[in-house]
Amino acid sequence: MLNSRKKWRLPDTYYQDGSMAEYILRERGYTIPVDDFITVSEEKLLSPYLMKGMKKAVSRIQIAIEKQEHILIYGDYDADGVTATSLLYLILKDLGAKVSYYIPNRFEEGYGLHIEAIKKAKVNGISLIITVDTGISAITEIEFANQQQIDVIITDHHEPLVEIPDAYCILNPKYAPCEYPEASLAGVGVACKLATALLGQLPIDYIDIVALGTVADLVPLVGENRILVALGLQKLNQQPSVGMSALIQVTNLNNKTITSGHLGFQLGPRINASGRLETATDSVDLLISEELDKALLIAEKLHNINEKRQALVDDTYRQVEEILLAEDQYLKNNNVIVLANENWNHGVIGIVASRIIETYYRPVILISLEDGIGKGSARSIEGFHMFNALQGCESLLDKYGGHAMAAGLTIQAENIPMLRNKLNELAGNQLSEEDYLPTVATDIVLTIPEVVIQQTEISTVEQLAPFGMGHAQPKVVVSGAKCIGLRTIGKENNHIKFTFGAGHYKLDVIGFRWTDKISSIENTEILADLRFELLGDLSINCWKDKQNPQLNLQDSVVSPIQFAESEEQAKKITKVLQEHFFNVQCISTSSMQEQQILKLCTEIYTEKVYVNPLQHKCIYVIIVDTKVEQLLQKSYRQPNREEFSTVYKIIASEQLVEKGNLIDKCAKLGIAEEFCNYILAVFEELEFIAIKNAEIKLSANPQKRKLEESKFYLEMLRKSMMFKKHMNY
Repeated sequence: MLNSRKKWRLPDTYYQDGSMAEYILRERGYTIPVDDFITVSEEKLLSPYLMKGMKKAVSRIQIAIEKQEHILIYGDYDADGVTATSLLYLILKDLGAKVSYYIPNRFEEGYGLHIEAIKKAKVNGISLIITVDTGISAITEIEFANQQQIDVIITDHHEPLVEIPDAYCILNPKYAPCEYPEASLAGVGVACKLATALLGQLPIDYIDIVALGTVADLVPLVGENRILVALGLQKLNQQPSVGMSALIQVTNLNNKTITSGHLGFQLGPRINASGRLETATDSVDLLISEELDKALLIAEKLHNINEKRQALVDDTYRQVEEILLAEDQYLKNNNVIVLANENWNHGVIGIVASRIIETYYRPVILISLEDGIGKGSARSIEGFHMFNALQGCESLLDKYGGHAMAAGLTIQAENIPMLRNKLNELAGNQLSEEDYLPTVATDIVLTIPEVVIQQTEISTVEQLAPFGMGHAQPKVVVSGAKCIGLRTIGKENNHIKFTFGAGHYKLDVIGFRWTDKISSIENTEILADLRFELLGDLSINCWKDKQNPQLNLQDSVVSPIQFAESEEQAKKITKVLQEHFFNVQCISTSSMQEQQILKLCTEIYTEKVYVNPLQHKCIYVIIVDTKVEQLLQKSYRQPNREEFSTVYKIIASEQLVEKGNLIDKCAKLGIAEEFCNYILAVFEELEFIAIKNAEIKLSANPQKRKLEESKFYLEMLRKSMMFKKHMNY
């Protein structure tokens, strides 16, 4: 609560007024208008034939349909694989194909193509296999299929190995010869491109299934992924497919507007659950259902399996954490966490690995052992490419595959210690101490009064949805907030509802699983004396016909500048800060070092990164005298746009004016001389005016330009906004 173990990367500029959505897009590097960004349509999607191999794949499938060859769709057991399997099955059925599907059992067979499954396919008369979300590393298996006169079309999105399977054709945007512009498609996204080519149009009847798999696979929600998910959400909220409708009902979402958050955290996990604990067949059967009654029974079964999965994840997480805490030196001596256990369920260790990263922020591989063979799930952090790292350990592995941030592997138990040592060596060479502190990109810095007053603008930010990987829910820093109340909530009282305030403005803040963070503070009453920087997601909470802003709290840090009403309160604050931080300085108007100390304090904060106080020396300033606050308020106030406009109108009306006369006229209108000089400096830089010998002349036909184009304006704005945010003016 008092300190952060993350680096906060602040926006390049500070929000003043106007469209919050436009400001956030601009900070994220977009140059298109908000209306263009939020408008999604099929027309913005690329031609599927830009993907290498598409024409050949479509031709082969059309021949198979025409000749009524038996086609097998071979998928994966996660949500991406399940949705991709379901999509192609439905499309081929609609086209009149003779089609079946097969998904290997996670526990009996494991990931990917298997020779035994190909043998069964041959016995069943299969002449064409289409893989979805798998196949790019199945060199031996596809060679065997070729020997059986079975053609294999690979549709996949995983990283290819050095050697590529000799398949009939390959559809994979990450495959080097493929120059398809959208390399981040999910497996179901690649399947959707194939379906589009087969149909001659987007498979809009099943686009909600595409959206589910795309979000669940955690691919970046930008470009085509964003369009596919947005179109899928439209369908989900208007006329969902039968299976999705059943899933929505059992999760009690039928009276809500479905968002990408619901796909990722409620619907997706239920589709994933069957493949994690049992067989993924139930999930496919749900998504291809044509009868709602049947679909509801399957959806209820998946819901129950998911509850078991949640309990298993919690139990496994506790076991992993007990191991880490029991071995005092483990975290100190290991850059990469590699743990194995015979009692861990292979179906949930990937989720547990993700939770371990949230807590300890370092690469993790958890391995489930059985009969001397380990099946592992790997998750990584920025700066450590997990797939490349496993390539460097290839001689120790039976099988592996994946991406930069996640991978799977099979390994002999005796090789695990060597794998741990090799990965730690690689991480030691690639990662610095800074890399083990997660960086959080923040989008906007606001005070509580701004949050309350700007409710309408906050609600319009939702137009930028769908949010997800690569296009996250905007992260807001609420600055200079004082805690005026807190209480525990939730069935297990493990969440905290705070009330933070500034002046007479208040903001509700929810800290999920924040009870432990509060329990580390001996006396929570001290929170009322401190000012905080809060980081989280802002939303508008509707309750009993009232709409109020609410912050979902993700991180917090004590503000670098504190105000105390008395010497006694200053001593209390100093004591707390000295227990947690390096240096604290109290100042008053009698101090001759005020500006010097404040400069020291804010130097760190002039960078784009909020620096972790546990890792970097920092000075915390407590201001005991309100006169100092008044002094700073005067020194760092910024002219508003109305004052800029007033000065420009005076100059424009006279064309040529002496500077002294202009200052006098501005003074009568309440614009101070220092503000007038400031405005003139900006106007001169923007070439609105020319100043010579104390005479100000309006430029002939000045070009229309924004104030933000002035470097002087931006620099002064940065300084002004920094103090405004910290001091809550």
